[in-house]
Amino acid sequence: MPAVSVAIDIGTLITTHPEIHNGSPIIAGTGVTVRRIALDYKMGLTPEEITQEIPHLTLSQVYAALAFYHTNKDMIEADIAAQEVEAERLDAVSLVSVESDMTIKEAALFLNVSEIFINKLLLEGAINYVMVGSERRICLADLMAYKKQRTVKRREILRELAQFSQEEELNDKRVYS
Repeated sequence: MPAVSVAIDIGTLITTHPEIHNGSPIIAGTGVTVRRIALDYKMGLTPEEITQEIPHLTLSQVYAALAFYHTNKDMIEADIAAQEVEAERLDAVSLVSVESDMTIKEAALFLNVSEIFINKLLLEGAINYVMVGSERRICLADLMAYKKQRTVKRREILRELAQFSQEEELNDKRVYS
Protein backbone atom coordinates (compact mmCIF):
# COMPACT_ATOMS: atom_id res chain seq x y z
CA MET A 1 0.00 0.00 0.00
CA PRO A 2 1.54 3.36 -1.02
CA ALA A 3 2.35 5.89 1.67
CA VAL A 4 -0.17 8.67 2.01
CA SER A 5 1.30 12.13 2.32
CA VAL A 6 -0.55 14.87 4.11
CA ALA A 7 -0.41 18.38 2.72
CA ILE A 8 0.80 21.01 5.16
CA ASP A 9 -0.75 24.46 5.06
CA ILE A 10 2.36 26.61 4.68
CA GLY A 11 0.54 29.43 6.41
CA THR A 12 0.93 27.50 9.65
CA LEU A 13 4.74 27.36 9.47
CA ILE A 14 5.28 30.94 10.68
CA THR A 15 3.64 32.30 13.81
CA THR A 16 3.94 35.01 16.45
CA HIS A 17 3.40 35.06 20.17
CA PRO A 18 3.68 38.19 22.33
CA GLU A 19 5.75 36.35 24.94
CA ILE A 20 8.25 34.83 22.50
CA HIS A 21 10.91 37.15 21.06
CA ASN A 22 8.68 40.16 21.79
CA GLY A 23 6.14 39.03 19.20
CA SER A 24 8.61 38.75 16.31
CA PRO A 25 7.62 36.18 13.68
CA ILE A 26 9.05 32.74 14.45
CA ILE A 27 9.06 29.34 12.83
CA ALA A 28 6.15 27.52 14.47
CA GLY A 29 7.15 25.01 17.12
CA THR A 30 10.62 26.51 17.48
CA GLY A 31 12.09 29.62 19.03
CA VAL A 32 13.84 30.53 15.79
CA THR A 33 12.91 33.95 14.46
CA VAL A 34 12.40 34.81 10.82
CA ARG A 35 14.89 37.60 11.58
CA ARG A 36 17.58 34.99 12.39
CA ILE A 37 16.95 33.12 9.14
CA ALA A 38 16.96 36.39 7.16
CA LEU A 39 20.27 37.44 8.75
CA ASP A 40 21.91 34.10 7.93
CA TYR A 41 20.55 34.34 4.39
CA LYS A 42 21.82 37.91 4.01
CA MET A 43 25.24 36.72 5.21
CA GLY A 44 25.29 34.41 2.20
CA LEU A 45 24.23 31.12 3.73
CA THR A 46 22.05 28.90 1.57
CA PRO A 47 18.89 27.36 3.03
CA GLU A 48 20.75 24.04 3.19
CA GLU A 49 23.60 25.66 5.16
CA ILE A 50 21.08 27.27 7.50
CA THR A 51 19.64 23.83 8.31
CA GLN A 52 23.19 22.70 9.10
CA GLU A 53 23.63 25.68 11.44
CA ILE A 54 20.24 25.05 13.05
CA PRO A 55 19.84 21.29 12.64
CA HIS A 56 16.42 20.99 14.25
CA LEU A 57 14.91 23.00 11.36
CA THR A 58 13.71 21.38 8.16
CA LEU A 59 14.44 22.80 4.75
CA SER A 60 10.74 23.59 4.27
CA GLN A 61 10.73 25.60 7.52
CA VAL A 62 13.72 27.64 6.33
CA TYR A 63 12.11 28.26 2.94
CA ALA A 64 8.86 29.29 4.67
CA ALA A 65 10.82 31.78 6.79
CA LEU A 66 12.55 33.14 3.68
CA ALA A 67 9.22 33.44 1.86
CA PHE A 68 7.81 35.32 4.86
CA TYR A 69 10.91 37.56 4.91
CA HIS A 70 10.65 38.42 1.20
CA THR A 71 6.89 39.01 1.46
CA ASN A 72 7.25 41.20 4.58
CA LYS A 73 10.71 42.61 3.94
CA ASP A 74 10.07 46.07 5.39
CA MET A 75 8.73 44.61 8.64
CA ILE A 76 11.61 42.13 9.05
CA GLU A 77 14.24 44.74 8.14
CA ALA A 78 12.73 47.04 10.79
CA ASP A 79 12.89 44.13 13.25
CA ILE A 80 16.56 43.57 12.35
CA ALA A 81 17.33 47.27 12.80
CA ALA A 82 15.56 47.35 16.18
CA GLN A 83 17.48 44.26 17.29
CA GLU A 84 20.78 45.87 16.25
CA VAL A 85 19.94 49.02 18.23
CA GLU A 86 19.09 46.90 21.27
CA ALA A 87 22.30 44.87 20.85
CA GLU A 88 24.37 48.06 20.68
CA ARG A 89 22.64 49.36 23.79
CA LEU A 90 23.33 46.13 25.64
CA ASP A 91 26.93 45.98 24.39
CA ALA A 92 27.50 49.44 25.79
CA VAL A 93 26.75 48.22 29.31
CA SER A 94 27.88 44.59 29.16
CA LEU A 95 31.42 44.27 30.44
CA VAL A 96 32.45 40.75 31.34
CA SER A 97 35.76 39.02 31.74
CA VAL A 98 36.68 36.54 29.02
CA GLU A 99 37.28 34.12 31.86
CA SER A 100 33.69 34.35 33.10
CA ASP A 101 31.43 31.33 32.77
CA MET A 102 28.10 31.44 30.98
CA THR A 103 24.98 29.34 31.23
CA ILE A 104 23.56 27.49 28.23
CA LYS A 105 20.96 30.24 27.83
CA GLU A 106 23.58 33.01 27.94
CA ALA A 107 25.76 31.12 25.45
CA ALA A 108 22.79 30.71 23.10
CA LEU A 109 22.08 34.43 23.28
CA PHE A 110 25.76 35.24 22.70
CA LEU A 111 25.93 33.08 19.56
CA ASN A 112 22.34 33.84 18.51
CA VAL A 113 21.45 30.14 18.33
CA SER A 114 19.05 27.91 20.22
CA GLU A 115 19.86 26.31 23.56
CA ILE A 116 19.36 22.94 21.85
CA PHE A 117 22.09 23.81 19.35
CA ILE A 118 24.46 24.86 22.18
CA ASN A 119 23.86 21.53 23.94
CA LYS A 120 24.57 19.70 20.67
CA LEU A 121 27.86 21.60 20.26
CA LEU A 122 28.84 20.76 23.82
CA LEU A 123 28.05 17.07 23.43
CA GLU A 124 29.98 16.95 20.13
CA GLY A 125 32.98 18.56 21.84
CA ALA A 126 32.94 21.62 19.60
CA ILE A 127 32.98 23.86 22.70
CA ASN A 128 34.51 23.00 26.07
CA TYR A 129 32.41 23.18 29.22
CA VAL A 130 32.52 22.34 32.90
CA MET A 131 29.79 20.91 35.10
CA VAL A 132 28.75 23.08 38.04
CA GLY A 133 26.36 20.93 40.01
CA SER A 134 23.96 19.65 37.38
CA GLU A 135 24.47 22.58 34.98
CA ARG A 136 26.92 23.00 32.14
CA ARG A 137 28.97 26.21 32.21
CA ILE A 138 30.90 27.55 29.25
CA CYS A 139 33.87 29.89 29.45
CA LEU A 140 33.33 33.06 27.40
CA ALA A 141 36.81 32.66 25.89
CA ASP A 142 35.79 29.24 24.51
CA LEU A 143 32.60 30.72 23.03
CA MET A 144 34.56 33.53 21.43
CA ALA A 145 37.03 31.02 19.95
CA TYR A 146 34.15 28.96 18.52
CA LYS A 147 32.51 32.08 17.09
CA LYS A 148 35.77 33.15 15.45
CA GLN A 149 36.28 29.65 14.02
CA ARG A 150 32.72 29.66 12.66
CA THR A 151 33.25 33.08 11.07
CA VAL A 152 36.49 31.95 9.42
CA LYS A 153 34.75 28.83 8.09
CA ARG A 154 31.85 30.88 6.70
CA ARG A 155 34.25 33.28 4.98
CA GLU A 156 36.15 30.37 3.42
CA ILE A 157 32.89 28.93 2.11
CA LEU A 158 31.84 32.32 0.73
CA ARG A 159 35.24 32.72 -0.96
CA GLU A 160 34.90 29.26 -2.52
CA LEU A 161 31.37 30.05 -3.70
CA ALA A 162 32.50 33.35 -5.21
CA GLN A 163 35.38 31.60 -6.99
CA PHE A 164 33.05 28.86 -8.23
CA SER A 165 30.58 31.48 -9.45
CA GLN A 166 33.32 33.29 -11.37
CA GLU A 167 34.50 30.01 -12.92
CA GLU A 168 30.95 29.14 -13.95
CA GLU A 169 30.52 32.60 -15.46
CA LEU A 170 33.68 32.05 -17.53
CA ASN A 171 32.44 28.62 -18.60
CA ASP A 172 29.09 30.12 -19.62
CA LYS A 173 30.86 32.78 -21.70
CA ARG A 174 32.92 30.10 -23.46
CA VAL A 175 29.87 27.97 -24.20
CA TYR A 176 27.75 30.83 -25.52
CA SER A 177 30.55 32.60 -27.41
